[in-house]
Amino acid sequence: LLHRKLPVLEAHFAEIGVTPDFFASQWFLTLMSYNLPLDLLVRVWDVLVIDGWKTIFRVGISLLKIFKSELMEMGLEELSRFFRHNKLSVAQQDLLRESFFNCKISTRLLSELESDYVGYVLRSQLYKEEGSKLNRSQ
Repeated sequence: LLHRKLPVLEAHFAEIGVTPDFFASQWFLTLMSYNLPLDLLVRVWDVLVIDGWKTIFRVGISLLKIFKSELMEMGLEELSRFFRHNKLSVAQQDLLRESFFNCKISTRLLSELESDYVGYVLRSQLYKEEGSKLNRSQ
């Protein structure tokens, strides 16, 4: 999803060794409660109940868009601090509300990405199994 929506930021993250689970796992585990102020969080949860998991993806992509220019300048250590301690200003909260409601992520897109990921995992497992069989036969 990051590759499709924010390819330049995704490339920067890859360059410094950051994968999406570095920051997104917290978003999903806490349903954004760690990252958003209560009034905005309640609104996001309302949409989550109606639209499902794509809501968390929409908020996450919106957050990354808002902070893209700053994130592009950060290294691994700064990104770690940013994702642990960043609090949204009132202006950023307003921007997030607007961006979130305009961020379109379809269920179809998420299904396609899920299929791609499952295929990748299966191919990786098959490659590892074939590699270990070759090593045992030698």
